[in-house]
Amino acid sequence: MYRMKPRAAAALVATVLTGSLACQASPAAGMASATSTSAAAKATSYAYLATSRTGAATYVNALIKQGSSTGIIRSPHRTVYLQRELATGWQTMLSRLTDTQGQFAVGFISAPAYRYRLVVTASTSALATTSGTALSAPQIVRYANCAAVHAVATYAHGIGRPGAVDHVSGASTPVTDYFRSTALYQANAASLDRDKDGIACESH
Repeated sequence: MYRMKPRAAAALVATVLTGSLACQASPAAGMASATSTSAAAKATSYAYLATSRTGAATYVNALIKQGSSTGIIRSPHRTVYLQRELATGWQTMLSRLTDTQGQFAVGFISAPAYRYRLVVTASTSALATTSGTALSAPQIVRYANCAAVHAVATYAHGIGRPGAVDHVSGASTPVTDYFRSTALYQANAASLDRDKDGIACESH
């Protein structure tokens, strides 16, 4: 376990327990297939991402490592972009340099749940990489109507209980890619789940 500031460490532990930890090691997508001798000698990078929530605040913890002749080591002073997924694609929110331990932690206000990832640029000794994704927990909010729900990219197909099945008639196709959260669904079910099928504001 690596050391973080108290809040960051608590965030990481909470995230690991809820399964919101993502790691991926790979060369950056879109790299040219032909590599120079110096590029070929670069080490693989590893990006670890964890998220947690306290009230309206979302916390993101990052750890970057890289290969070396002695094994996998922490990768300090790496430029890392934090991105979140919107309906139109990935949006860069901010950039940070990792500290001497190859890590950083940030917090910001974001009531809705979003899926996050890290994009790590190449260094003189290691390749670029993109992390796996981690979904933040949602703040429990009561929405005025379905338009307000659908305005949040993560909730574009509705909010429902895990395991709920969309009630449809005729040849209609059930919605299956709704956001799953029992607590968030319960906060909105009374006014927004008109057919009482366990999914509020379901939409293709």
